[in-house]
Amino acid sequence: MPYPTPSLARSPVRRRPWHPWRALPVLGALLWVLAAQAAPAPWYWWVSKLDGKRVCAQHMPASGWERAEGPFPQAGCQVQQPRALLGGAGR
Repeated sequence: MPYPTPSLARSPVRRRPWHPWRALPVLGALLWVLAAQAAPAPWYWWVSKLDGKRVCAQHMPASGWERAEGPFPQAGCQVQQPRALLGGAGR
C-alpha cells in the first residue's frame, strides 16, 4: 500500500527567520572585490604659499600649500623612464 502524501493545505510552510550574520559572506566578498581594485595614491609637487618651498607628497602637507604639478606614479615626483627590452643600452 503506498504511503499517504500530506496535503499542502494541512502542512504550513516554515520559513527560517533572517539573521544579520547571513549577510557576512556577501559583505566579505564585496569588500574583497573593492580591495582588489585599490590603487596607491598619486604623488604631487606642493608649493608653500609662505616661502615658495616645494615638497613631493601624496597629500597636502598642511594648510598654506597648493598643488603645483602632478600626478606622478611614484615617490620623488619623477616620471619613470622606460627600460630597454631585449638588449640595447644598459646590457
